[in-house]
Amino acid sequence: MGLDAETEPRAVREQPAPPARPPAVCPAPRGPLSTLADLSRGPVGLLVAVALVTVQVIVNYHVGEISDLKSLYFAHGLAHDPVPYVDVRIEYPVLIGLFMTGAAAITHGVHDYLIVSSVGLWVCAAGSTCALWSFSRRAAWCFALSPLLLVYSLLNWDMLAIFLMLLGWLAWRRDRHATAAALMTLGVFTKLYPAFLLFFCGVALIRRRRDGLASQRDLMRFGGATLGTAAIVNVPFMILAFHNWSYFWTFNSNRTEHADLLSWLGPLEHAPASTANDVLAAVIAVSVAIGVRAIWRRGSPVHVTAVTFFVYMVFQKVNSPQYTLWLVVFAGLDGWELWTIVALSLMGLIDYANAAIHIQIVKRHDGGLDYWYVQHFYANDQGVRLVTTIVALVATVARRDLGWPARAGSESTGDDRQ
Repeated sequence: MGLDAETEPRAVREQPAPPARPPAVCPAPRGPLSTLADLSRGPVGLLVAVALVTVQVIVNYHVGEISDLKSLYFAHGLAHDPVPYVDVRIEYPVLIGLFMTGAAAITHGVHDYLIVSSVGLWVCAAGSTCALWSFSRRAAWCFALSPLLLVYSLLNWDMLAIFLMLLGWLAWRRDRHATAAALMTLGVFTKLYPAFLLFFCGVALIRRRRDGLASQRDLMRFGGATLGTAAIVNVPFMILAFHNWSYFWTFNSNRTEHADLLSWLGPLEHAPASTANDVLAAVIAVSVAIGVRAIWRRGSPVHVTAVTFFVYMVFQKVNSPQYTLWLVVFAGLDGWELWTIVALSLMGLIDYANAAIHIQIVKRHDGGLDYWYVQHFYANDQGVRLVTTIVALVATVARRDLGWPARAGSESTGDDRQ
């Protein structure tokens, strides 16, 4: 027999009514921009980025006006398959010498040589995109979308050095210290610029050893890989033909184009190469000392490297247009604000156009027109390059190191394991 209201137990009578369920909320429909953003961060985005790089490399192959690959093929007699640094002296570090002579050895004629060399550099450009993608989608997109690849990806062998450096940085972030040291050292003996990142990673590893985050064995492996790789690459050629091997160093120490800030402003405009070398060495020494102090206080190696490299580029006595590609890579790698990367890219395009026009004038053997162009346009381009580099550098240092307010859309890809 059921219980009525009078005989029902108190616990049952006083049980509160269950709370009402909130009305179901349907998720807002995702817009096309949100879907596109998701795709740009996934595997599809990587494929698109690599495709963009590929298209730019193909365009550079077909319409590039400046090509060191082609000019040096004839200058060094690569059609005769010389042994690098033994049969011919080369004004580049060893890996570029091996790359150019190796490509010539497996081909017949300049056309096939250019195809093989371009494919190799395309692999480096696509590989650089993938390496950047693995730790910063933003940096990868900055690289893939940079129009500088349209004109600089095949101009010289810089993409090979950039690829090796980025692989080294990727290994460093994964605590593979020996691999990182070996790859960055290979980058150094392709183009010297990865030496900045290699050095500051070494300082960071010493600091991490101090803080108990790395072992003495890590330090030994890093140093051993650096010295061992350098020896394997260079010592055979030093033994076989030291004079030809050392030509890279003597050629560049005696070379000057007065492309630095002090020459543009006037004090070093007519200074000999030795004076420019001394000034550059002093600037590098001060910059490196400040960088070491910053890393010792737990600064990011990639940020310190980017700042130091920009300072170096302002005071470097020789400039080639494709060096702007390095500026964009370091700025993207360190998460500089987007407007700085855009400004650097535009500056690089102006620099290329200026150099291409000047080359065409020289080919016409019109001395009067050449003099007029150099006085009115070519020299002014130096100011555009220097001012753009300095503005991007000062803005970044002010925001990142002096505490000025940051703009939206920047991210650092530096060393997160402090």
